[in-house]
Amino acid sequence: MTTGTPGTPGTHDDRDYCDRYHKGADTSADAFHKTPDKVRAAQRLSILKIIDAAGPDGMTSDEVEQKLSMPHQSVAARMSELLYQGLVKDSGRRRKTRHGRNARVVVYDDPLVKRKPEGAADLPPPPVAPPPPNAGVQKELF
Repeated sequence: MTTGTPGTPGTHDDRDYCDRYHKGADTSADAFHKTPDKVRAAQRLSILKIIDAAGPDGMTSDEVEQKLSMPHQSVAARMSELLYQGLVKDSGRRRKTRHGRNARVVVYDDPLVKRKPEGAADLPPPPVAPPPPNAGVQKELF
């Protein structure tokens, strides 16, 4: 059952985004459905926070696993959900895992947060518009 817009953070969505990976294997689907929504949401939030903290360097699933001491299966599933939801994106870069394999580097991709491009000069904040005339003046009611 889905409420809200699919893939929108904060909405309940019980679709298994990883079903294409396990191709309907009953054990994987069972693991997904036995993991409570609150647990999956907390895991996604933890992963999202450390990927955001990594900034433009991003992180691989292997790095997330090590940093959070989470099992590979949980991290891989939550990363797939975050990718599907559009909260992280593949940076196009690859880094070696602790096992010597190439892994994609994902970065935080919140469209509501505008990031300053690397090397951009710090600009002063935009000017604040003056208050309208008579702002803050109370009218007498008599």
